[in-house]
Amino acid sequence: MKREKRLIHRRQRLREVLKDAIANGIPVSGYVNALSYFDAYRPKKLPTNIIQAQRDYFGAHTYERIDQESIFHTLWD
Repeated sequence: MKREKRLIHRRQRLREVLKDAIANGIPVSGYVNALSYFDAYRPKKLPTNIIQAQRDYFGAHTYERIDQESIFHTLWD
C-alpha cells in the first residue's frame, strides 16, 4: 500500500509540474502524453469497449455487455 500512495502522490505532483510548465510556455508534450497514457489504464472500466461495437457493425462480430450475461449482435440497419 505504501508504494501505491507514493505513486498517487507523484502523479499529483507531476500534474502540478506539467500545469506550471504549460502555463509558462515550456513544451512538455512527451510528459503530457505519458501521463495521459497512464490515466487511460487506471479506470476499472476502460473506454475501449467501443471497439467491440465497431467490430460488430462492420463485420457482424458479437459483443458482450456489462449489465447482462450474454453475447449480443445488433442489426445495425
